[in-house]
Amino acid sequence: MLYRIQIDRNDIEHDALTLKKLGKYLAEWKPWVFSLMFMSSTVTSYALSYFLPTILRLRLGFSLVQAQCLAAPPYVFAIMVAMTTATLSDKFKVRAPFIIFHSLLCIIGLSVLYADGIPSGVQYFAVFLIAAGTNANVPAVIGYLQNNTHTSSRRATVSALQVGFGAIGGIFGSTVFRESDAPVYRPGLLACIVCNLFIILACCMFTILFTARNKRQAQGEILEGKVGFRYAT
Repeated sequence: MLYRIQIDRNDIEHDALTLKKLGKYLAEWKPWVFSLMFMSSTVTSYALSYFLPTILRLRLGFSLVQAQCLAAPPYVFAIMVAMTTATLSDKFKVRAPFIIFHSLLCIIGLSVLYADGIPSGVQYFAVFLIAAGTNANVPAVIGYLQNNTHTSSRRATVSALQVGFGAIGGIFGSTVFRESDAPVYRPGLLACIVCNLFIILACCMFTILFTARNKRQAQGEILEGKVGFRYAT
């Protein structure tokens, strides 16, 4: 495992975490944006897992037993999408385009549920898109931060920050589909759409920033205090 880490990022030396380093890392803005991205991804993920059977029953008109059974297949599809895009992301060594793709899947699916007059079969297919997009983004956003973090002490700090924001997203996700909004749940759907739009905007911003910094690195600038370090775009 250490050998693979060293080959991947040349960063296996232990770096002790101190209060001074902790304050320095928390004063940087990039980990907070990455954490907000992760929170935005978990809002949709938790909301879907909490309320999917209810949506299938009240919005799409399935019975209680049907709703419980039909809640499972979208997650099988999500696993397939997540594994495929993760493999392609490693192959092409890019992160942001795949995260954007996942968010676009979510937005398309959420928009179908938001609209009126859509057949129930099409709406159910939209659930597959939402499940695939949001659940594939959860590990993808984590990896995006990890690939752009150097030293073990910084990684320990920003990882805790990101996971903490993911838990906050779970709290938000448990509240967006209110009973008073049944059976359409438009405010909850809109909240999830906004979260995914934020993820897309953040990815675009990081892509522009990291591409520019990598060009300067190619001209001799040292990034993150590590010779040879380059940002993952």
